[in-house]
Amino acid sequence: MVCFLAAFALPRLFFSYGQDFSFSRLTAILFAGAMGGFISAQRRIQRVSSRGESLIDLIELSSLSGNFLAPVAGAVFAAVLYVMFAGGFLTGPLFPTIKTSSTGSTAGVFSAIFSSTAGPESAIDSAKLLIWCFIAGFAERFVPNALDRFVAKAEIKKKASGA
Repeated sequence: MVCFLAAFALPRLFFSYGQDFSFSRLTAILFAGAMGGFISAQRRIQRVSSRGESLIDLIELSSLSGNFLAPVAGAVFAAVLYVMFAGGFLTGPLFPTIKTSSTGSTAGVFSAIFSSTAGPESAIDSAKLLIWCFIAGFAERFVPNALDRFVAKAEIKKKASGA
């Protein structure tokens, strides 16, 4: 876990992203998702029962080897969820409102979403964002299921329009 956290801290120490890039927001998003994935993995490991049979316990623990990638998956899912919020795909009173940069910058989509002028509209939206990023890491199927639902809706609309 220390190596994982260092991977996020080192780029901030050695690279300058300029005034218009909010690396701290991206770091917070990735960290919240990684913590959700880490806590989820820890809970799965703790649920392995100890029957007194060391071979069976070893097999159960080795089948949980994918849990070591849970923080990485959680960080990725948190970033995807942030982009879904920024794109307006998830809206409502429980979800954060994310404003995006409308400067027409040629730096690209990444800069428009993660620039210092983009982000949660208020402190409450920031808190909602971090909670949802943690949930995205903790409940590994949350973001993939949301994406599947968006794809299914798009396919239904496509069939309904006769295309």
